[in-house]
Amino acid sequence: MPIISVIIPTWNEAATICETIATLNREDCELEVIVVDGGSPDDTCERARTAGADEVFVLETGGRPFQMNEGAARASQESEWLLFLHADTVLPGSGLSQIANQPASVVGGAFQRRFDSSSWLLGLTAWISDFRSCRGIFLGDQAIFVRREVFEKLEGYDTTFTMCEDIDFTKRMRELGDTAMILGPAISSARRFDKLGVFVRSVLDFWITFRFLANQQKFRR
Repeated sequence: MPIISVIIPTWNEAATICETIATLNREDCELEVIVVDGGSPDDTCERARTAGADEVFVLETGGRPFQMNEGAARASQESEWLLFLHADTVLPGSGLSQIANQPASVVGGAFQRRFDSSSWLLGLTAWISDFRSCRGIFLGDQAIFVRREVFEKLEGYDTTFTMCEDIDFTKRMRELGDTAMILGPAISSARRFDKLGVFVRSVLDFWITFRFLANQQKFRR
């Protein structure tokens, strides 16, 4: 049975981390859960340990791409798959088994994404994102997964980007083989839309993605 290493980068996720870990179905595959915290002042780390994370450690510098790369480096050498899961995203019940049962031609992929919101606009943006995902371009809150040897060949996430490292990574990943979008979907929190509102945040997200795809060199440190 394939081993999946689930890597969860966190920052002040005490309110969400327990549910995210608890919903990972360990009956579907051999599983290890690695939480890489950015130095949260809340009790994220303590709650992650209580929820059953196999390893919890703190990496205070660099941000999310550094956290994900460090988590991958600490993953078991026996792991066939690496799954990068946001702390506020919940996989469908069969999500892990669907990763484990991907055909040999698939190098990685992500999940179809929906939000925990009744907003029709967020529903529309999620539907539009399905078209992007069909081209093998995925965002981090879609729970990106990749074969370990492919991740190592790609040398992980490019930490020179100030943002959109997930888009860059999945673009490079699809050059090495087939990618899959798993229908499920994964349910992501809509909380990041609270500050600016759904419309403004959605427009901003689309604009950033468009600019990155047009000229990603402008997004390097």
